[in-house]
Amino acid sequence: MQQRNNYWAIVPAAGTGQRFGCELPKQYARLDGREVILHSLQALAESQRFERIVVAISQQDTWFGELALPSCAKFQVVQGGESRAMSVLHALQVLSGIAGSNDWVLVHDAARPLLSQTVLSHLISTLDGDAVGGILATQPHDTIKLASATDSTGGATVTRTLNRDTIWQAQTPQMFRYGLLCDAMQAALSGAPPVKNEQHDLALQAITDESNAVERAGLPVQLVQGDPRNLKITTQADLALAEFYLRETANEQELPA
Repeated sequence: MQQRNNYWAIVPAAGTGQRFGCELPKQYARLDGREVILHSLQALAESQRFERIVVAISQQDTWFGELALPSCAKFQVVQGGESRAMSVLHALQVLSGIAGSNDWVLVHDAARPLLSQTVLSHLISTLDGDAVGGILATQPHDTIKLASATDSTGGATVTRTLNRDTIWQAQTPQMFRYGLLCDAMQAALSGAPPVKNEQHDLALQAITDESNAVERAGLPVQLVQGDPRNLKITTQADLALAEFYLRETANEQELPA
């Protein structure tokens, strides 16, 4: 009999959101009457797939404890780190001895509040039989330019135009096997050099997402078609766009069948 693999969720929420331009971290900004992070957590909780949802928050966080968390899921809070990668690693370590090596871990941004159940289910069903995992992503509609290094005045010049057909914009959740992700994150954060692989660029910089760490390990990361509405709140303009998408969705639901 094939062993059942459990699902676990991690939400790194220790960032300060300096680009958001507000005293509150962006995950605590109000969106449709409640905090952005509550929308993100609600989307995970509503799926009823996860054994536990681990939220990594800053030691200085005074807001999370005041939230009315969804009652349909089990939450655990862990202290985050100085970076997103460290926060995710802390959360992974909390699951040590509980999660199986082949279990699935889905890491979702605290400030990505419009994850739909349709997109989440599509991600899980697409990757469920994969040995490694993958990420939600979308392809850009705009022409993409590769820039030179920024100069002292903050300016840059175009180095070349990239092939839009091969460019994808990463989203979350990012879904990987538990043991594999633990090893990849630990290796990346320890400064271990990337594994040589002809398909991957070895000149990878800071670990900005979980896929980045898995890529450094030389493993294939699957791309699963995401949804442009699954945006990340980074600026005030993003918050306004999220409000628009929520109103649009509500209007669609009110239309007669």
